[in-house]
Amino acid sequence: MTDRREARVSSKITYDLTKVYINGIVHLAFVRRDVVGFQTWKSVSVYWIELTFRNGATLLTEYDNAPLWSKVIAAIEDNLTP
Repeated sequence: MTDRREARVSSKITYDLTKVYINGIVHLAFVRRDVVGFQTWKSVSVYWIELTFRNGATLLTEYDNAPLWSKVIAAIEDNLTP
C-alpha cells in the first residue's frame, strides 16, 4: 500500500466539472462556476478544506496528513481560476 504522504494528487476539468484524484481515484468533484467560497484551516493534527457553493451548500473535507492536504489544496486552487 502506498504511504499517504506519497499520494499522487491530480485534477482534471471536463467542461465545468472539476475532479480531484488521489492515486487515480476520484476524491472530489464539483462544478467550478458554482463555487463562491474556498477556505482551509488546521488544528494540531487535523486539516480541513471547505468549499461553499452558490446554493448555500458546503463541502467539508478532513485530513490527518498535512502533505496530502497541501496537495489537494493546490489541485483545487489550480482549477478554481478560469
